[in-house]
Amino acid sequence: MVYRNKTFANGVVVGLSSGKVELGADSGDLLIKSGGSTTTVRPGLGVTSQQAVTIVANKTALPLPPTGIPNGAFYFTTASSELFMKSGGGWYRVSTVNTSPSITQTKLQQL
Repeated sequence: MVYRNKTFANGVVVGLSSGKVELGADSGDLLIKSGGSTTTVRPGLGVTSQQAVTIVANKTALPLPPTGIPNGAFYFTTASSELFMKSGGGWYRVSTVNTSPSITQTKLQQL
């Protein structure tokens, strides 16, 4: 059975205690709160409350300790093409970025 609600709620909590995420609405924006950080998603614009990715030369250029840097901040290292995210008191490697992808195409033979 399917139910239709005109008004669901102004906010929803997903998860328990320290791992919870709060989803809320504010002036047409979606607010996502977790661990003391808030991200705003605006229809048509995407994420509006995050800073751009900071580019550094290598891993040793990542600020340690990362004081004054908000959780969720991204740093990209040009030497190793790695993307790091700040969380708590440290950095977590999110991905190694392939900066020169290629595709090889082979022609099938007819029988």
